[in-house]
Amino acid sequence: VYALDLKGFGESDIPKSGYQMTDFVDMLHDFFDALGIVKAVLVGHSMGGTIAMLFTLDYPERITKLVLVALPMSEHEIGHKFIGAPVIGGLWYRVVRFLGARSLREPKAREIWLKPTVASATQSMNSFVKANPLMRIHEITCPVLLILGKNDPAAAFAHPTTDDTPRFDLKLAIIDAARHAPHCENPAEFNKKLLAFLQTDPSELIIPARVR
Repeated sequence: VYALDLKGFGESDIPKSGYQMTDFVDMLHDFFDALGIVKAVLVGHSMGGTIAMLFTLDYPERITKLVLVALPMSEHEIGHKFIGAPVIGGLWYRVVRFLGARSLREPKAREIWLKPTVASATQSMNSFVKANPLMRIHEITCPVLLILGKNDPAAAFAHPTTDDTPRFDLKLAIIDAARHAPHCENPAEFNKKLLAFLQTDPSELIIPARVR
């Protein structure tokens, strides 16, 4: 398992530019090549889910299965224009950055949380909210698992399959007692659903789904 810190986040460097979604897709492609990864299961959380989806659309031959965690399901669901705004978005990030740091007790986790600068965070978010890859999700040919926290507003925009659902392989897993970070808030159930999807027959744990 490889866990990649995007530029400007975690323990990666913070360059002055290069925070468009296309830049992150290129970075992920270079990461695959550098490690000699021919094919892989790709998992992305929130903005990382958008990057993972765009990568899969650009390089379908390199992805065997795609897992999208807490992916915003509507352009209005997270206040896209607000978050991506240069000035207001910067103020928003400062508040989130401060509150998040206070809630983290583990020093290393707090250090990583505080790593992005206001510029790197808002530039990334500005590109993120404009990407809207859900318009092309039906082009994905590999199996897709969408994992949402039961209390995440995004869950309101995902539904079980109906007869008029476009025919592509999308599964939905709702994680109880979780919001936007189900892998952290309920890791036992999250891992159970993820492992089921990686197995050959996940039908008992995961229901077919569509997105609105």
